[in-house]
Amino acid sequence: MFLHTLGLKTDGMITCHIHSKKRSVEGIAQTVDERGLVIRGMLEEQKMRTEEIVIKHINSFNPVVSHYNLRHTPNRRFLPPDLTIKYMWQDFCNLQKISYDLYRRIFEKQNIGFKKPSQDECAQCLKHKVHIIRQCDASSCKICCQFENHKKSYTEARQHYENDSNQEVMQDEKVYAVDMQKVLLLPKMSTKESFFVSRLVVFNETFASLHKDGNICVMWHEAIRGRSATDVASAYYNDNMV
Repeated sequence: MFLHTLGLKTDGMITCHIHSKKRSVEGIAQTVDERGLVIRGMLEEQKMRTEEIVIKHINSFNPVVSHYNLRHTPNRRFLPPDLTIKYMWQDFCNLQKISYDLYRRIFEKQNIGFKKPSQDECAQCLKHKVHIIRQCDASSCKICCQFENHKKSYTEARQHYENDSNQEVMQDEKVYAVDMQKVLLLPKMSTKESFFVSRLVVFNETFASLHKDGNICVMWHEAIRGRSATDVASAYYNDNMV
């Protein structure tokens, strides 16, 4: 009579509740909703597989580490500035269709930039530039005093440069201003295939004549030497041999 009152034909529900009460401490069976687990698992697996393919495609453009900011950004890599995410996404869509938003989000996780690595800045000038924003007494401030000495040094160096440039030299004498160009990545090509080729790191130590003598460029690539102090010093030796 009681079962019919509840609209039940059997006592299966009551029996199930009794068994659950015996298995559970609180008397309520702890169950997990397994609906959609198979589908969710398939979607997660497909997402991971797609992400791996996209990362492999991104690395095929050969992003390189900055030689100028290696100390400050050791984990950041760079691509040529004439390359864009949109271009890379369009190239990837030739292999597999994917939304631009998904490709961009995966790309941003790789810590890759397109801009050219910035040149080395004078640490002393940059430190003072940030420091002067604060209120301080220039006469007693250590950073300000160091900058004044630094300013005096580079002013004198500039004056010596101008004096050497205007000074008459003997016929067998030569005066050069020497500077190392920022790292070159060669070859530079605008074709699509060039983005997938590893580029050669090339160094250039330029000896610019302050008079009418010809300029000299001593160039070498990473397979020969790096750009340590001894490597750069060898450029001076090779220049004297020319």
